[in-house]
Amino acid sequence: MNKYNLHDVLTKELEIISHEEKQHIKFDGIRIPMIQRDYAQGRKDEKEVRGHFLTEIFSALNNGTPMELDFVYGAVKTQDKSTYFVPLDGQQRLTTLFLLYWYIGQRELDPAAMSQRQDELARFSYDTRPSARDFCLALCKLDKCNFKLQPPAALIRDTSWFYTAFDLDPTVKAMLVMLDAIHEQYKQCPAPVDANLSLLQFYILPLNGFGLSDELYIKMNARGKPLTDFENFKADLINWMTDKHNPEADLFMQAVKYNEREMPYAMAISLKLDNDWTNFFWQFTKNEEEEKDKLVDPLFLRFINRYLLNELILTSPLTQDALEKSDPFSYFYHGDQKSHPVKYTNFRAYANLLGNYKTIQKIERILDNMCRHYAEICSLLAPSWKPSERWHFFADEISQTQRILFLGLCGFLQHAHFEATAFKQWIRVVWNIIINPDIRSIRAMMSAMKLIADLTDHSGDIYLFLTGESAVLLEEKHSFTEFKEERIKAGLITTDGNWEAALINAEAHPLFQGSVGFMLTGHPAIPEFEKRYEMANQLFMESGAKGIYAKEHLLMRAMISKVKMMSQLEELKMEDSGSNWALLLRRNSSARKIICAFCSSHNETELLSAIQAAIVAGSALMWHNEVADATKIRHVHEQLYQIADFHQWMQDRNAVGLVRRDEHFYIKKYRAWYDMVMLDTYRNELIDLMIKRFDLHTGNRCANTNFFWGYSVSLNKQLFGFQVTFEFNQYRFLKIGLKKEQNYLPEGLELPESMALKDHGWHICQVYDYLPVHSVPDAVALTDRIAAETCDEKTPGSLYQVLAGLSETMNNKELTNG
Repeated sequence: MNKYNLHDVLTKELEIISHEEKQHIKFDGIRIPMIQRDYAQGRKDEKEVRGHFLTEIFSALNNGTPMELDFVYGAVKTQDKSTYFVPLDGQQRLTTLFLLYWYIGQRELDPAAMSQRQDELARFSYDTRPSARDFCLALCKLDKCNFKLQPPAALIRDTSWFYTAFDLDPTVKAMLVMLDAIHEQYKQCPAPVDANLSLLQFYILPLNGFGLSDELYIKMNARGKPLTDFENFKADLINWMTDKHNPEADLFMQAVKYNEREMPYAMAISLKLDNDWTNFFWQFTKNEEEEKDKLVDPLFLRFINRYLLNELILTSPLTQDALEKSDPFSYFYHGDQKSHPVKYTNFRAYANLLGNYKTIQKIERILDNMCRHYAEICSLLAPSWKPSERWHFFADEISQTQRILFLGLCGFLQHAHFEATAFKQWIRVVWNIIINPDIRSIRAMMSAMKLIADLTDHSGDIYLFLTGESAVLLEEKHSFTEFKEERIKAGLITTDGNWEAALINAEAHPLFQGSVGFMLTGHPAIPEFEKRYEMANQLFMESGAKGIYAKEHLLMRAMISKVKMMSQLEELKMEDSGSNWALLLRRNSSARKIICAFCSSHNETELLSAIQAAIVAGSALMWHNEVADATKIRHVHEQLYQIADFHQWMQDRNAVGLVRRDEHFYIKKYRAWYDMVMLDTYRNELIDLMIKRFDLHTGNRCANTNFFWGYSVSLNKQLFGFQVTFEFNQYRFLKIGLKKEQNYLPEGLELPESMALKDHGWHICQVYDYLPVHSVPDAVALTDRIAAETCDEKTPGSLYQVLAGLSETMNNKELTNG
């Protein structure tokens, strides 16, 4: 394919391949069509892009080296017996060349040669606005200029023909900015460069089978009127491919066939960017109502940025923590969403990740396969538990799970051959791994990505790979329980193909979401597995326990009752919610076995009976400590599942974790210091008895239950003008008496020595040990003892008698003083 420069296009007969045939065409001019965007390379906000482009151009001119400006394609249009080239891509470059030829001609050509140059350049015209057309024509009639006195923009504005409307035309304003930029660059030229303008070359390629319809223009200009980030990126990418400093430039210049035409590989990529891939992305924007939403470039750039983020994560030598804090990660991770767009400024951020031949080939295969098989991919991409989900990988927002899915999708599509069955099996395994509830951070996302990346080379037959020795090594490398489960499933499927349908059916449950390993306990046959799933489907819905099994938290209580070891109970989060059930069925080995045992019931009647029996059964919990502790820990256990109103309070307050503090077991509110309820003593039973017996009051009752929250629990009563406190501390003692902070006693008042505690904030108190209480009868006995020894005014030396005496003494002193 021949290369041309601007002089060739405006003056010579060109050999062009059109409709698969060689044609010889001599254009009468270049016409920028009406629907094209304004000239944008000269916009003030494009300074960095403009500077980079001009630096490359002047480097080629000063060194006398050819510079390839990619290709320019468009349509051949005949009007008034004249033949024009109407560019649909390349307008920006052609306009910059037009200005460059004009300026350098003004600086270096004699008047006669400049006159000839201007006649040629007058064949270049804008149809976007009359003012742009008139400006180009007037520029080509301007006499020889002296730019040593004034820069181009100022000189042109001082001419008699320059009128106000020119400054209102964005194209004209941008041209003037570009001329001044060219002027500054030219100052650095060590020698004349006009003769080297012919080295700035490009390919001419007319579109096959396209008429100049409005839809075609809109499609080709769906990048918006300003010069877009993607156009700048694309220009830099193609320039990099063919740059002589690129060590792989020869690979990009290899001849390939695109649409039956032989051309350099770099050109084929450029054509796909503007044809096949633009057409693909166009289908997602063309029906948008808002003009700003018709842009295809954001979709292109999101795809590139998301692909390169994955490359960065997989190839960076940095630790995950250092990588997360790095500038490249921030650029690609935070800048690819509609809410946080980044502006493309230069190719540096992309060069290390995109800058090699193999990566370009991978991207090409991904987009080619996407274009050819998009409908089929969409029909297979959604997870079985949410078949209606329709997310495309260039959507304006993306979650961490979707980023990993995107990696898995690209990993499959980067292979040359797309096969639907293999893709369906691959994407099922990917979903089952990445729906992992532990992926809640960037670092967890990175770890999952590295596992999926290790699997992508085997995506063409993932089941076969998962059953091999290499997968065992991969399981040791990546600590994902989901991966282990997928290996088990693959073994079943490859042994008996009927397993696949049974597993997919169960995986589609909205709560299980691919994780059905708990039903595979004990290596069931397919009919047994399907029966287990039938029972599991009766127990669970998406939000957690279902129907009668959710009422009074029946299923959660039954599951708690079946826990065998104290260590397992301490590890168990008892929250009765969909998210926690999903986690328990994936992660908690005891919960998985218990639920599987329930699901092994032969029918729902047997299932319900087993669950109802579990919540009234006595505890059989075991502990590693002495046998003497068994009563204590079983008392803890039974309170968690036998008492419905207390369990309801636990769920309402999210007090769903068992912890040890100061040698005691408490049920504790998740991530809070309050709502701690002691369970391994009979403190709650004592408190309830004493409230009723002695008419006490407390703010520590757990709703309407007979349980009381707090490390220590205080009960109070007004008696003889004093506030009497009954305080159960977090160790083992009940103190009954007068606290200093609540009661004033005058100095010199004689207190019983046996009851007076000078420390700990008490005036006087009686102390009891509640730890030896091991049953309700023991609690009743201690309450009776307290009633006799402390709370009976008639008992000599009792606390109540002492308080009555103190009150009388204080009253008498008050009368005497009065």
